[in-house]
Amino acid sequence: MKILHLLSQRPDSTGSGIYLRAMIEHAASKGYINGLVAGIQHQDQTVVEQIPDECCSYATFGEEGDIKHHIIGMSDIMPYESRTFGSMSDEEIDFYLNVFGEKLKHQIELFSPDLIHSHHLWLVSSLAKQLFPNIPLVTTCHGTDLRQFINNPHLRERVLQGCREIDKILALSDIQKEEISSLYDIPTDRIDVVGAGFNTRLFSEYDKEATDTVHILYAGKLSSFKGVPHLLKCLATMQEYPYHLHLVGSSTGEQLQNCLALAQKLGDKITVYGAIAQTDLAALMKKCHLFVFPSFFEGLPLVILEALASGCRVITNEMPGTTEIILKTGTRRVEILTMPRLKTIDIPHHDAIESYEEELTAALKRAIQEISSKPFFEHSGTLGDIDYFSWQQVFKRTEDNYRQVLN
Repeated sequence: MKILHLLSQRPDSTGSGIYLRAMIEHAASKGYINGLVAGIQHQDQTVVEQIPDECCSYATFGEEGDIKHHIIGMSDIMPYESRTFGSMSDEEIDFYLNVFGEKLKHQIELFSPDLIHSHHLWLVSSLAKQLFPNIPLVTTCHGTDLRQFINNPHLRERVLQGCREIDKILALSDIQKEEISSLYDIPTDRIDVVGAGFNTRLFSEYDKEATDTVHILYAGKLSSFKGVPHLLKCLATMQEYPYHLHLVGSSTGEQLQNCLALAQKLGDKITVYGAIAQTDLAALMKKCHLFVFPSFFEGLPLVILEALASGCRVITNEMPGTTEIILKTGTRRVEILTMPRLKTIDIPHHDAIESYEEELTAALKRAIQEISSKPFFEHSGTLGDIDYFSWQQVFKRTEDNYRQVLN
């Protein structure tokens, strides 16, 4: 089987990039041949293992690239310099799609794939189906695409033209499956829940050491949408508590500067890492006792799975993805906070912030006190069906969908 993988942004750095690389790795292990079309900054030295250079085509961004501005991110805040879809004119969108169309035509002529596996129910997936209606198309929804669909109504017609014809859509959860069907008016029998995964070789159970200091971890984009400013403000009111925060991740512009300014107020009770490799994150998770993820919008937060697999307790907000994780694993390590009333899909109402921060502060204090007396919570045998979320199992379910569309 020859699979052409399609992603409109960098094949790294974000959840969809990690997902794409996992699919490529497992497809290669089955003897399938992989090709790739993706977006990168023109100076990037992108190397995707298991794919020869001649099987990759990149739409390049930047002053010397095919498209003379930063990559357009599926999230409005990316861990690298980016633009938003909402800032693009119709002419810029046309040019963007023309460039990706040419890259697709070139790679399909060269590679002759049996099927295309695209990521995000958005413009480039729609384009792929319109340009190549006779090539089976499987598309993974990551959640950020649904956010873009809601926030950019002027682009919906372009998206729906092709996305409604996609042969099979892969959803992260049962709740997301219903959201896709409702938003895009796509029958549920063309949507299959395959979930998302984590690297079981990297993230594994580790006994937490007894210590005078409780090590707390946040990993993700440093932005208000992820709730990072609220976490930092809460911890700033708890200076007398024995904790140390490990802040992992990056973003750009005002969002990054705001988070870093708040981080400075924690003094020596915080270490700021920036973006780090998955191997380094895995090592840090083994060290930390508590993972806090106060995000206001997610599809299926893989980083929570990684933290659970590493033996961490978790504090997070009530979201469909976290509900899915708890139902599948049966874990008691997760404390769920009430999602504050939202003004938009990921921005809380101003009058809901105070009560949310009070709840988060109380949860942090409880966790620190509990961890101080009992650093390690439970053993791997009590994590239920966490193997459901391994990349091996996710690919197995994806492979079943490949076979369905080919038949």
